[in-house]
Amino acid sequence: MLSVGKQEFNERKNFQLNESNPKFYKMFEFRGVFPGCNTLKIKMMDYDDFFGDNLIGETEIDLEERFFSVEW
Repeated sequence: MLSVGKQEFNERKNFQLNESNPKFYKMFEFRGVFPGCNTLKIKMMDYDDFFGDNLIGETEIDLEERFFSVEW
């Protein structure tokens, strides 16, 4: 799942079954205004029909900091 503010993309239906090295060749577009853009939140879940999906990992990226950084 990816989200910026109230905008969200949920890719649960596009799971990759029995894949230890999944490939995610996708692009997502979010609309934002600088300065004041929200944080990009990414959550990775495993897929489980019977017991519910488990969180594998998550991260947050400050888009405003990246946009105004000299390095980027």
